[in-house]
Parts: sequence; C-alpha cells; structure tokens
Amino acid sequence: MATGLVEGIEKLYTCRLLALSRPAGFGIQAESPAILTQVQIKTTMELFLEFLTQQWALVAALTAVIAMLFFHESRKSGPSLTPQQAINMINREEGLFVDLRDAEAFKQGHIVGALHIPASKVESRLTELEKYKSKPIVLVCKMGQQAGAAGKQLKTEGFEQVYKMNGGMAEWSNLQLPTVK
Repeated sequence: MATGLVEGIEKLYTCRLLALSRPAGFGIQAESPAILTQVQIKTTMELFLEFLTQQWALVAALTAVIAMLFFHESRKSGPSLTPQQAINMINREEGLFVDLRDAEAFKQGHIVGALHIPASKVESRLTELEKYKSKPIVLVCKMGQQAGAAGKQLKTEGFEQVYKMNGGMAEWSNLQLPTVK
C-alpha cells in the first residue's frame, strides 16, 4: 500500500513538472532539457513572484537580517576611507599604512612608508604596531576585501583608530597615486 502511494505521488509530481516544462498546445519536446523556453522562464518568474507575495513576511525578515549582518560586519572591522582621505589622515595624525598583501605583490609596488604585514601574520606581528595603538592605522590589501578581517583582529587587540582603504591597491593604482618598489 505504501509503495503504491509513493509511486502515485512521484507520478503526480512528475506530471506537474512536465506540464510546467512544456508550453500548452505543443506536443514537441525540447531538444535538450537544459534549454529554457520563454514560457518556462515566464512560468518560473510567475512562481517566484507568487512566492514573494505569499511569503512577504519571510522575505522581509530575510532582507532585514542580511542588511543587519552586512551593517554589523562592516562596522566591526572599522570604517572605510577613500585613498585621498587615507592620505590626509595619515599625514595629519602621523598614522601608518599597513600593506596586507603577500611579499611578491608588495615588492611590485607599495605605498611610500607602508609597513608590510601579510594578512595571515597580523596576529603574530602585533608588537610592531604597538606604538600606533592610539594613532590611525589604514589597512591596505589588493582590492579592499582582506582588510576587514585584519581590522577586526586589531580592534579586538585594543587599537583605537583602524580603517580600511576602499578598493585597496587596485584603487590606489587607478588613481595613479605614487608607489615605490
């Protein structure tokens, strides 16, 4: 009895899927199941929109949670600065650029006066940064993505002014700012 019920459910489910995958009135099957027709896309979009309207509370809650997570993570790792803001802050308050890229990328070109500490070694080299605990530290990586994790580490170790540079060295190069080798 149970086997017949499962087979019946599978048959019903399969029939509904086939009905959704073929346009009404067409007896010709698609050459490849991977090719989506306009009717299939329209049907899929209609189902998606129907889901959104029926489950609006869940969608709103998910959106709010994602926004809060993004906001929390971005604030936790420190605020971001543009390259020009970073230069002004470092010059004005005698801060430090910390380059988090690997040794090879650092040798190809880095910001004048930047201290090279690879992202994987930040925790073991904190003593080098001790004299900058109350001064601005601007973290620089390749594209501005690794700086967040290093910023969190420094914040938990008591560093007061930790910033990450928007766009990292890619943005620095795009703005044609000076580097040294």
